[in-house]
Amino acid sequence: MNCIETLFIHDGQGHPIYFKTFNGHADLGNNGLKMIDKITEFLNDNTEAKGKFAVNRILIMDGGGNAVKILREISDYYYITILDTNQITNRKLKSISEEKRYDHGEAFLIDCKIELKDSNEKNYIYETRAVQVKWDNGKTSTLVTNLPNDLFSSDNVVKSYFDRWPMQELDFKSMKSAVNIHRMAGYGKILVDNTNVIEKIEELQTQKKRLEEELKIPLTKINRLEKDLQSLIRKERIYREKGTIVEGKRNFKNKKDEQMFKEIQVEIDQINKKIKDIKTIEGKSFNSLKKKKDELARIIDKKKRYRVDVELDQLMTCFKISFANICSYLLEGCFEGKKMSLQKLFESIFDLSGKVRVEDNQRKIAIEHNPKESEVMKNLKYGLQIINNMQIKDINGDIYNFSLV
Repeated sequence: MNCIETLFIHDGQGHPIYFKTFNGHADLGNNGLKMIDKITEFLNDNTEAKGKFAVNRILIMDGGGNAVKILREISDYYYITILDTNQITNRKLKSISEEKRYDHGEAFLIDCKIELKDSNEKNYIYETRAVQVKWDNGKTSTLVTNLPNDLFSSDNVVKSYFDRWPMQELDFKSMKSAVNIHRMAGYGKILVDNTNVIEKIEELQTQKKRLEEELKIPLTKINRLEKDLQSLIRKERIYREKGTIVEGKRNFKNKKDEQMFKEIQVEIDQINKKIKDIKTIEGKSFNSLKKKKDELARIIDKKKRYRVDVELDQLMTCFKISFANICSYLLEGCFEGKKMSLQKLFESIFDLSGKVRVEDNQRKIAIEHNPKESEVMKNLKYGLQIINNMQIKDINGDIYNFSLV
């Protein structure tokens, strides 16, 4: 409903280190960069590393971040992203290098510059570095970056982008599905004016009115022809109903009716041709008028949008992330790094039954052994020993003590 959105900042391994929920659409260039600046500010103000570190950042984004508007907003940072196929033509490329073999895959690389137009600012040309990847299977990918060649080779640009999936996205995808991070929670939904759309409607209405004034004479001619056309269409319908369709062909009992039907069709075709000829003379203006009308019809009913209180989602996401991180720690630190997905952890361990009793300042939790998963139970027993050694306490000061029975 375009009323709530969450942005995550990950480290290089797909671990979310900061997130924030926004009302409406969270602009990546505006909101995302402020979040990164806030992390840097926190490290400076709240750690012993103040003034002793430098953050070298490369923002690696998928195709959702390839709009020229976003690339211009993040120009103070190094970035790598991929272009859509409709953004690339040979006419946009220049300073093209010789092909070189990709060091990390089956492809040839071409380093060049590309000129992109900003759809939000007429005639603005954005120039940046591009790396074309011509894969041996016949496909082509084009990455854009503002990293200079002497700092980051074309091989590094390509590898950094395509490593994003196994090194970052895959882990985050697992976490997201395991604890339902993608299921957002909001409350207090109210309907408010969509100011951006209202401004756009007013702009389109002004442009439409101006074009209609410019095309007043040809539009008047077209209106007259369309009135004649509607009259002929009504006549044509009368004769259509007199005929019958047999094996895909129209048959008339009366030859005179058939002749009249054909004559009316000829007149309709002639009027349609006249209308088309009038529009052809003022082609650009008519096309522009049609686009304005279509866009106006598309957004005219979107003057209102939902506004949602984001506090609940911020709290719930914080809980989910913390829970996922605890689970990840258990897998890494308590189960000897055994390969196990979060989903497997939930199904095989967290779903086990057990009993709890409190005595001698201990919260004793006896978990029932599952004989069907002996290997998992062996790992669990080892993990519980490590957890017990941590001397974790509840809110009342009772120490947790786990056992497998």
